[in-house]
Amino acid sequence: MINKKNISPLGLEFQNITKRCYPSFVWQRRAEEIRENIPVFSFHTVEPEKFESQLQFLKNNQYHTLTSDEAYEFILNDKRPLEKAIMLTFDDGRKSVWTTIYPLLKEYGFKATVFLVPRILKVDE
Repeated sequence: MINKKNISPLGLEFQNITKRCYPSFVWQRRAEEIRENIPVFSFHTVEPEKFESQLQFLKNNQYHTLTSDEAYEFILNDKRPLEKAIMLTFDDGRKSVWTTIYPLLKEYGFKATVFLVPRILKVDE
């Protein structure tokens, strides 16, 4: 028996994939399956040129991004998300969020949610 405390986060994700514990739009290829869900794309770091290319694709294909508050409203009010609505999230609040990601999001008119990991500093740091 596998003890979840001893499994890495990547290992847990692999278990979820093999057990098909993700929303149906992950597995379905038909667009109508996606319309009932809000796809969320999560990043830790980005390569500037690749990320800009991804944003250009989203803009060219008329996607729009939601804030966490907007997504919450859809869920709370049991509404269908707007067509081609997605969320972009960034974990850890690395420097690149401000130096690369934010300027590109602003340029393309997109929104994102950043999940910060606070660090406790010692007085002598």
